[in-house]
Parts: sequence; structure tokens; C-alpha cells
Amino acid sequence: MATGLVCIEMFKVLGKKKGEHYRNTFCNLALPLYSQSEPAPCEKIKSGSRFDPEMYMDVDEIAVPDPQTVWDTMVVKAKKDITIKGLVEWFKKEKSLDLLGWMFTGTDKKADSSPLDTRMEMKVVDYVESRGFPCKDKKRIEIGDSPPTARVLELKTSDGDDVKICRVVMEFES
Repeated sequence: MATGLVCIEMFKVLGKKKGEHYRNTFCNLALPLYSQSEPAPCEKIKSGSRFDPEMYMDVDEIAVPDPQTVWDTMVVKAKKDITIKGLVEWFKKEKSLDLLGWMFTGTDKKADSSPLDTRMEMKVVDYVESRGFPCKDKKRIEIGDSPPTARVLELKTSDGDDVKICRVVMEFES
């Protein structure tokens, strides 16, 4: 039964049906229970002031891109030998953002949250390799908030507002 329901939804995906055609299905074989619901649209993250329940206060945030969802991706096309300084300049030029920090977590190594100004001439690929993420032979690196290994970019605007950024993928040109 579960395989049949999955196949029906896959046919909808392959047929490029609109969102209102899809269904979430819950079946409990121990009880005579079968229910279907329509999936809700994903929540958009927007710029502006909002109440943050974790901090119990209003916060000003800038969303890049605005609006965005948790599934959005920003692609940075760069040469393989781009330095951290080049990445900082790309964010400044293309998105008007100051890249202040870049913290890698999720590896067996200690999280590195030291300021970027000490490593500006280091290649991005070399830095990522030093943090335990093999990437020398890859054509793309994912940075930004992307589980299961969270690699956090700390960005600020020139006004000092916090920035919510989608996942960032660096694609390398040959």
C-alpha cells in the first residue's frame, strides 16, 4: 500500500503537476486509519522586524535573497583559486554584504570562529580542506546553513543588521 501511494505521488512529480495536486498520506495498519492532507506552502523568510521567540525581543533582519525559503540556494561562480578575500569582495560587490566570519562545525575538528582577516590570502579550497571537508577534486562546495554539517556564514549589512542567508554553493569554473 505504501509503495503504491509513493508511486502515485512520483507520477505527479514526473507529470509536473501543481502543488495543490500533491497529498501527504498517513496510514496506520494497526488501526483502521487512513488520512490524507494537502501539504502547506513553505514559510518565506523576509526582511524586516520580527519577534524572535528564542530571544524574546524584536530583531531586524535582512533576508538574502528576499524573500527566501529554507530550500533556496545562492550560487557563487568562481575560479578554483579564489581566495577568502575574493569571496569577501564578491559578497560586497554582488550582495552589498560584509562577510565577517565563517564558522565550520560538524567535523571532528574544533569549530573555527576566528576572524577572516587573518586568513584573507588563503584559498577557499585550502581553508575548507583544513577544516576536514575534502574538496580539492570537487567542482562545487556547499557553504552556508546546510545540515547535517552546518557551515555558518556570519554576514552583516553596512548598517550592522543581521543577515539570514540561504545555502550558498560555490561552483568552480575550470
